[in-house]
Amino acid sequence: LTKKGNLICFHNKQSPCNSVIHSGDNLTGEGDGDDEQIMVNLKAIPADVHKVLVVVNIYDAVNRKQDFGMIKSAYIRVINAAGNSELIKFNLSDNYTGFTALICGELYRQGGEWKFAAIGEGSHAAHINQLAERYV
Repeated sequence: LTKKGNLICFHNKQSPCNSVIHSGDNLTGEGDGDDEQIMVNLKAIPADVHKVLVVVNIYDAVNRKQDFGMIKSAYIRVINAAGNSELIKFNLSDNYTGFTALICGELYRQGGEWKFAAIGEGSHAAHINQLAERYV
């Protein structure tokens, strides 16, 4: 959420209004299926919030000397829970070598409806807070 204090990520897993919930951080990539999930209930987002930024980053990328080009089969996707249909999918390892963070897109309100705009902008931000500062 774009309101200050509503940065939902590995160290703050739930928005104050409970509209955004992060499942927790998977640092190893072990296991099958999606490693992490962020559930967004658009109907529960307060009326004064007009944008939800969708970002993915590599935890402690500078110290770990990692970027998306080093990670196999990394992706982020948006799924509509009603019907479990995949709406958007970004492959994070093919086009983002050298980047440690990616601004995938944004959910935004327009005329009372939520829409999604793909962005796909790679970043060298060392911490998620650096990306959030651009939007608060």
